[in-house]
Amino acid sequence: METLAALWTGYDSIIQHMSELGGVESPYMTIMNVAGFMGVGILILIFSYGFFTVEFTKNTWYKLATVFLWIAGIFMVIVGFFPCDAGCIDVTTTGQLHSLTSIPQSIALPLAIVFAAFGHQMETVWNKSWFGISLVLGFGSLLMGPLMSSGQYDAYVGLLQRIGIGFCLLWIGFYSVRQLKSKNP
Repeated sequence: METLAALWTGYDSIIQHMSELGGVESPYMTIMNVAGFMGVGILILIFSYGFFTVEFTKNTWYKLATVFLWIAGIFMVIVGFFPCDAGCIDVTTTGQLHSLTSIPQSIALPLAIVFAAFGHQMETVWNKSWFGISLVLGFGSLLMGPLMSSGQYDAYVGLLQRIGIGFCLLWIGFYSVRQLKSKNP
């Protein structure tokens, strides 16, 4: 994503929405929507399958986390079908659908992490630091939504979005590495 941002003269990752990289005015619309949004959505779905196979039966928190991972992955794929309008200002039906389909994953993915945190707390194989790491990353990501919506940080909306998704992807990476290490001591 940041490669596309760097290639697009005049695009500012700090100020502009990530969705603008896949928006109707973007020279990289198809790449961002297919490889970016849909690609990440598919990777989240693959991750959610792995999470399901390892954690689902252990406790209710993990079941909730799994469902919310599925929701996030599915909506991330769907949002790739609907590029945002110029400046991500909803004018057309497609732009409105983009906005409607972009919201569920931005809430579901951080909530999945928070639910997983409570699942970790119930397990003896996960130390307490995983509970804390998951809570900080999950709630940190969730906090970005209200900050962006407040209007006080409009000059940083792109940065806030990237922090929010970054926290989620960081957690997925941490979790994946930990699981791989536990399978291969």
